[in-house]
Amino acid sequence: MTTKEKKRARMKMLVLSPSRRAMAVAMDTARALWLEGIPPVFQKKVERTSRKLWALARNMLTTDLRNWAIRRLNIADRNIGLEKSSMPSCLGPTLTTAPVSRWKLDLSRQGSVLTPRADVHRVESMASEEDSEELRAGPDDAGRRLDKVLRRLLEDSSLSAIYAALRKGAVRVNGKRAKADQRLAEGDRIALPSSLAPKDWPAPPGPPPSGPGADGLEALDDILLVATEDLLFVNKPRGLVSQGSDELEGRIRRALASKSAGSLAFVPRPLHRLDRNTTGAMAFPRSAAGARAFADLVKRRAVEKRYLALVDGEVDSPAEWLDRIARDSASRRSSVATEGASARASMRPLLTRVDGAKSLILVELHTGLTHQIRVQASSRGHPLSGDSKYGGSRFAGGYILHAFSLGFPEPPFPDLPRRVTAPLPPSALRRLQEVFGARELDAALADLEV
Repeated sequence: MTTKEKKRARMKMLVLSPSRRAMAVAMDTARALWLEGIPPVFQKKVERTSRKLWALARNMLTTDLRNWAIRRLNIADRNIGLEKSSMPSCLGPTLTTAPVSRWKLDLSRQGSVLTPRADVHRVESMASEEDSEELRAGPDDAGRRLDKVLRRLLEDSSLSAIYAALRKGAVRVNGKRAKADQRLAEGDRIALPSSLAPKDWPAPPGPPPSGPGADGLEALDDILLVATEDLLFVNKPRGLVSQGSDELEGRIRRALASKSAGSLAFVPRPLHRLDRNTTGAMAFPRSAAGARAFADLVKRRAVEKRYLALVDGEVDSPAEWLDRIARDSASRRSSVATEGASARASMRPLLTRVDGAKSLILVELHTGLTHQIRVQASSRGHPLSGDSKYGGSRFAGGYILHAFSLGFPEPPFPDLPRRVTAPLPPSALRRLQEVFGARELDAALADLEV
């Protein structure tokens, strides 16, 4: 066979029959549609899978092929044009200017052609067809990746929709197409397609509020302990969950709305947690810098956390509590076990009732496990009074566990005091006075504040 004959034979092999041409169209288009909604990190794997699908499906009957292709194309029931680079050559210009939804496949004797249905109108690409809305990056967004900011801002949108918009150029920063890993600067203008716009648009950053009550903290007068430029400390009431409750977390967010309005992705959330019936000092961030600084302190165990607890029995000497605690998610109970997370605390007694039935102790936590104080005290024969879950005796009003203070030996900010103290709630104070006497209790608490 001559060279010319070999070349002619190869060219014949490249010419697809109508059924194989239709299969090529369907597979390439389905792959493009699939990749459209998948973050880049997964695309290579999907490409390999698509090639395997082509090898397995190339011998399908024409009828099955038609039904399969139409079903695959109709899954993209939205008007988004695909880029020309992702289109197979046999499609021509048709698919690049028509919406990828409600397609029909014509398998006639003259050949196989993929065409949009007549009832679907012509559209442009995603970057140009949709109206865009503009946001402005605030000081707490500076230095953060664009995709991280969008993921926090667009919590109601799927990750695939966010990354698809980034890849298609529908998200622009300062008028230019932006990449997912682009770092933002304060004042950057971020344009989003209207399909991704958040329901509640953040207010653009403006001049800082001025005048009495401008910071919104007057709404927290009954629980506010300390407010610095970057951190906020409140006295958590009994009966409120520390995370996810509108009564506490929602109230804090509303009070700090004016402070966080200039940032897109910053949301003031609790920096640590307290149990529902535990009262006392809790920290919230007023800025991203405050959140990072407090998280670093917790990681280095540079926060002194002291708790007051009323326990059963007589506690007459200080002790170091070192255990391993396991958590049973089914029963929502913790227990001291041979295997589990390490738990460490320092305890010293403050007051003991005359008959030895109850004691007031001060516990400094060095770790922060769920129900740690309740479990460690119970395992030593001194459960919290009123804590029926861990064997405590009956006590009107429930157990008393109060986060008395948060200490900062190395304050990360100059306006942060070295210790934030939370007074006992009136109901807990009254019950403790009934157990130990008002004078004795006041003297013990005064020693702690020195």
